[in-house]
Amino acid sequence: MQHARRILPIMTAFALFFTLATPAAFASGSDGKTAKGKTTYQVDGTAKGKKTFHLVLKKVQKAAGKQKAYKAKGKWTINVGKAYNLPPLYSHTSKKLTGNEYFHFASKKLKLSPGKKYEVYGEFDGTVHGKKVVKGVLFKIQVTKNHNMKVIKKRLYF
Repeated sequence: MQHARRILPIMTAFALFFTLATPAAFASGSDGKTAKGKTTYQVDGTAKGKKTFHLVLKKVQKAAGKQKAYKAKGKWTINVGKAYNLPPLYSHTSKKLTGNEYFHFASKKLKLSPGKKYEVYGEFDGTVHGKKVVKGVLFKIQVTKNHNMKVIKKRLYF
């Protein structure tokens, strides 16, 4: 009985340690192989001039924090509207293209009122190294008096 009283606190400490510490170690993603090899992609976009939109697909390496341009094959979509959840005032989808950048010069159908704010949604839907990638960006623009677009709120990536 005296032997059990000595060992019981030690066994309890071991049980608590392995119960609390082990799940955090497995869930943290601290495995060296997966952390270094983990790459994702993100789309970045801007609006310039009166009707020019520019979208870029970037390769992001999580471990190093580097962002590199990368060639990809797929379709680009641009939607301009009052809000993201409302039907767009202007929509454009490209043909299947190869490259990591897309410039779009909007047609005369795009009529934006000066002084108003709009949301622009840009998306890439395609493949990179045979891997399916669907990424998008959402940002707000404001139209100036001379009908130029200016980005007023930074991006939301998804």
